[in-house]
Amino acid sequence: MKKFLLLLSVCAASTLTYAQGNFQKAISIPFMANPTPKSIVQTSDGGYLIGSASGATSSCLIKTDALGQIMWTKSIGSSTNSMSLLQAGECMGGGYYVFGDNSDSLWTSSGWALTILDATGNILWSKVYPNTTPGYGYSKIRPTSDGGYLISESLYSKMGALKLDASGNVMWHTAFSDDPNDQSPKCPSFDCFIGSDGSMIFSGKRNIDILIVKTNSSGQMMWSSTIGNTNSYYHANGISNTADGGYIVCGYDDYNPFAMKITSTGAVSWYHAYTCASGGEFIQIKELANGNFIALGDDYIGGSFVVSISSNGSINSASTFANSSGATFSDPSMCVTSDGGYVLTGTYTNPVTGLGAVSIMKTDANGNFACNFNYYPMSFLSSQIAPFVINVPIYPFTQTTNPSTFAPVATNLSTTEMDFCLLFSTNDQHAIEGTISAFPSPIASGENLHLNTSGINGNASVSIYDANGRLLQSFEQAFSNAETNVELSTANYASGIYLVRITDNNSNILGTTRFIVR
Repeated sequence: MKKFLLLLSVCAASTLTYAQGNFQKAISIPFMANPTPKSIVQTSDGGYLIGSASGATSSCLIKTDALGQIMWTKSIGSSTNSMSLLQAGECMGGGYYVFGDNSDSLWTSSGWALTILDATGNILWSKVYPNTTPGYGYSKIRPTSDGGYLISESLYSKMGALKLDASGNVMWHTAFSDDPNDQSPKCPSFDCFIGSDGSMIFSGKRNIDILIVKTNSSGQMMWSSTIGNTNSYYHANGISNTADGGYIVCGYDDYNPFAMKITSTGAVSWYHAYTCASGGEFIQIKELANGNFIALGDDYIGGSFVVSISSNGSINSASTFANSSGATFSDPSMCVTSDGGYVLTGTYTNPVTGLGAVSIMKTDANGNFACNFNYYPMSFLSSQIAPFVINVPIYPFTQTTNPSTFAPVATNLSTTEMDFCLLFSTNDQHAIEGTISAFPSPIASGENLHLNTSGINGNASVSIYDANGRLLQSFEQAFSNAETNVELSTANYASGIYLVRITDNNSNILGTTRFIVR
């Protein structure tokens, strides 16, 4: 299948092997009006894999090389059931996995779906794991050293783990609750990771407090720690290991983000709550090679922020991703890269069109971004109001093998190669999308569409593509630098999303926009 890749502009980056230097790009997916990246990982070839969802029914994978250039893109879906992607990553033995919520309608979650793909994005197998008690929290998946997978369950009243072998068969299932009779207390899981010894750490909440549970490689509980106080509402969104054998935890503390360092046995070493003017929470935190931490957060006005934290919890720097034109960067995710930097992905939303693009932002080893995107510095105030460890017993449920409630069933998910994406820098997106607009959009088929342009002068070519990358119409047009209005009939256009591209005689891109026909 032919692929069109339009490279409009790339910020300065060195040509290096693997992920060195920095870059910043946005990827527009024509048939996904507002894609929502859910995860990003660095793959063994030095490139990146981004898992993205759009609404409750569509998912896609974007595979790039080490400099963010697209290698391939795949859409994943089914004609009979919905799979909303939660996470994507690389399998231990090569290839990729896609993990998501499986639904038999837009409103009823019926379990988890796990899809395994080869190195080029072709599906090897796909299975659904029924879940009759979905709950508040964020289920995650992690590859295990035996080639299998661990699903951290968020079951509303308890947190648990579902261990799969390399073929997706259930090996065991275990769960934890502060009430052995499974009554009202709520212990959902938010994050997990697997230690080098195969042990598993789960973070989440117990009612209004932080809950951390550690198990051995067989899912048997080693210890649990409930952390909080009577004055604040907490939950732990993210947890990862640290070089000293302990853990770094982040999350929510009464509308403000927090970071907390705990020992290998769950005791609190230090705790900082960071007062954020617009409110927010940390969703991920990682230790960098220099011993500092990088925390990624969401604020409550549609933006995101990154905070560099020293080894003792003090703030080195903080930046928010917001633009003077009103553009936002939301739904962020990050991973630490092999060169000591980190890479972010999220949804860049254009304030004029309201359409979103998948953004990738890679820093160098010093945390510097490639381009100046008018990010405003954030002022954070930190405090040492340390919560204390609450001695609340957490009970493990009896471990079961191949429980009937989690017996996997095959599903008919399939991949479709996406025919084209547009790749450009976010700065250029501001400039380019500001030169052309389409209205009305959505428009009824048969009505006349108006293309309004400014800043384009002379003769240029106007091309219309459908969501599969097929050229439907192309014509020459004389443009005035001040403003030009072009009227376009949609009589032969079926319902769908369409891309408009204006190019000069040398095939340079002068403007792009999209419109929807209903």
